[in-house]
Amino acid sequence: MNIYLDRQYPKNLARALQLLHTISKSDRFTIIYKDKKLVDLDKNNTIVFLFDPAKNGIAPTTIKHYEAGYQVFAFMTRTADKTNLFTLSLQVLSLWKKIIKIIESNRDPFVCTYGYRGMNICQVELKEE
Repeated sequence: MNIYLDRQYPKNLARALQLLHTISKSDRFTIIYKDKKLVDLDKNNTIVFLFDPAKNGIAPTTIKHYEAGYQVFAFMTRTADKTNLFTLSLQVLSLWKKIIKIIESNRDPFVCTYGYRGMNICQVELKEE
């Protein structure tokens, strides 16, 4: 599976995740960062990480990725006054085991959100229009 990190994520976080997965001796996940365009990847085999700037609810960009058939993890930027890339990286790394479990247990598109506060990942129920 491809794990695609949006360009807003730190490059060094992508490298850390790549190194982490080389240690696991499993080639189930490929971390992709700026190497390829999202449209060039198989949406049924790609998980997208992006920033969600919505003040309330979910941003249209996040919803569009979900509707296109992607599994989406959205960092809710409203949980921070200012995005600190070091803190964000630590948060993603500390949630990584939970993230992998969610990915492995879901085949259908979904939206999960997380932020700076706590160790929670929330799966969002989006209504079909």
